[in-house]
Amino acid sequence: MIKEKNREIEVSSIIGKDLKINGDISGENGIKIDGDVCGNIVGKSLISITTSGKVEGNIDCHNCIIAGIVNGGVNCKNTIEIKKSAKITGDIKAITLIVEPGATLNGNCTMGKDVIE
Repeated sequence: MIKEKNREIEVSSIIGKDLKINGDISGENGIKIDGDVCGNIVGKSLISITTSGKVEGNIDCHNCIIAGIVNGGVNCKNTIEIKKSAKITGDIKAITLIVEPGATLNGNCTMGKDVIE
């Protein structure tokens, strides 16, 4: 369970800080990434990448909170929250985009209900 801004988000899998995964990941429930993932991530719920998390690959999910590093595209069917500590290199698509001041985004951004297939 992740608590943020008076809300709780269900997370069923955690990639710990000392863990490095080479390969694709997919899951039905929320995934919290504190470690390194070199591969694509597909989730039907929340993908949370913390300040210590790093992803080298594309992300496809329902909601996404990024506070770490992502080198790859992010396709989100609902909301992407980009925290001030985030560094993203890649294109993003989402219905809603929330970006905190200080975040880095190098890529194209497409937003709105029409962008999600």
